[in-house]
Amino acid sequence: MIIDVNNKFDITIRSMQSQDIEHVYAIEKAIFTDAWPLVAFKECLMFNENYILYSNDNEEVLGYLIGIGIEDEYSIYNIAIKESHQRQGLASYLLKTVINIHDKKYEFYYLEVRKSNVKARAFYDSFNFVESYTRRNYYSNPVEDALVLKLRIHKHE
Repeated sequence: MIIDVNNKFDITIRSMQSQDIEHVYAIEKAIFTDAWPLVAFKECLMFNENYILYSNDNEEVLGYLIGIGIEDEYSIYNIAIKESHQRQGLASYLLKTVINIHDKKYEFYYLEVRKSNVKARAFYDSFNFVESYTRRNYYSNPVEDALVLKLRIHKHE
């Protein structure tokens, strides 16, 4: 299902499908020192709230957002953009689009970020995520605490 087409970036955002998993996993391994295993991405397909961002030009997968919603909360487990396409506004566009998709469905968004990941923390700051609490030794390779960030969206009823 196509969610959004953006002509400025010449990209499309749609629900993640099984044919996307290998591309998503390649991005994951290239970016994260503690990458999820391939099977974790396959298991994500059970939920229909995971998205990929791809180039309209050649249908190359450029990024993804993995998450799941329960009641009025949406947990973002992973968001990443291919290294060659970072710093172009694509992650912001992807996150804004997912929040807009769920506008009336979820009021709270949660995610974890490495305490030392200054770039990611600044990115989430720009969306007004606030620190909720710390999860000790949450990450591996290297072991590090995670900050749990929370964003509250006022539902439009």
